[in-house]
Amino acid sequence: MRRDFIAAVSHDLKTPIALIEGYAEALKDGIFDDKDKDYYLKIILDETKSMTNLVEDMLELSKLESGKFELSKENFKLDKLIKSIVNKFKGPIEEKNITLKLNLIDDMEVFADFDRMNQVLTNYITNAIKHTPENGTIYINMINEDGQIKVEVENTGSHIPDEEKERIWDIFYKLDKSRNRTLGGTGIGLSIVKNIMQLHGGSYGVENTDKGVKFYITLPKRAAKQPFKIHLFFNCKLLILPLLKSIFIHLLLIMLFFKLYTTLINLLTK
Repeated sequence: MRRDFIAAVSHDLKTPIALIEGYAEALKDGIFDDKDKDYYLKIILDETKSMTNLVEDMLELSKLESGKFELSKENFKLDKLIKSIVNKFKGPIEEKNITLKLNLIDDMEVFADFDRMNQVLTNYITNAIKHTPENGTIYINMINEDGQIKVEVENTGSHIPDEEKERIWDIFYKLDKSRNRTLGGTGIGLSIVKNIMQLHGGSYGVENTDKGVKFYITLPKRAAKQPFKIHLFFNCKLLILPLLKSIFIHLLLIMLFFKLYTTLINLLTK
């Protein structure tokens, strides 16, 4: 697993580092015309953001898997959260001429960590936008079940092969084997979703449908009273192993960024 992790991180950082190094060297040597410089500087900035997103997702996942992360649960209106997320992505939705169909329950409150659920639903909705073909449709449904609310994000498009449906929740696993960079994403999003939902004690999953693909989660409805937080003593294995994994991730990131830093310094001082 450690070998796979290193290979995946190296693969996802190698491309942006190579692009940054190549374009920085070309700019330093004056190869590009003045009119082209802004374009290539934008590529450098975009690739830097790509690495930043990857690092942030890795640190977030490490924190969630540490065994010490505490949710900050509260009552909030789930339908309003969904609408606010959808509004943020109006541009990409209109760009692909996607039809959005919302079937929400007005003023339905759930008891969960607001910021973490924002992460979960943002991941589902952005994935749906990425994988919906032009002129396709995205359906977002809220279903009132016994003591729980189910949220479904379904998009028209290709099915996920049955043998892939369990593996998509693994860190760095991507259905797009070519790792097409135009689709964005770090390959960590669904792993973060899995960990957040496990901390909530809720369910999550994916299904192929007649229309395409549907991702879902379930959450408890509004809590009448805020429960007392009970701190449990975990056994040593549950505490030490995630801590070692977190330390390993941080050390790996430091080494990779030191490599990038020294490369750029060498280029600038030539």
